[in-house]
Amino acid sequence: MAMIRYMVVIERGGTSGGAHVPDLPGCVAVGETREEVRQLIREAIEFHIDGLKQEGLPVPVPTSAGEFVPVGPPSSRRVSR
Repeated sequence: MAMIRYMVVIERGGTSGGAHVPDLPGCVAVGETREEVRQLIREAIEFHIDGLKQEGLPVPVPTSAGEFVPVGPPSSRRVSR
């Protein structure tokens, strides 16, 4: 069976970190270190997918992608929307 790869967003808070999976709404994890967050979100993804399968629901195909976008320093002029 081929390995499925979901994009995970990892965020750092004041005293802990968190992660969520855009393609699996509700799939989240919180830990004290980045490595703990990575391990916990991996387990959360597996648990989430197992739950979907047990309920007879489709497992979403990964479609999200992440990218870093370079942005210059803030300017003093306002941008119209």
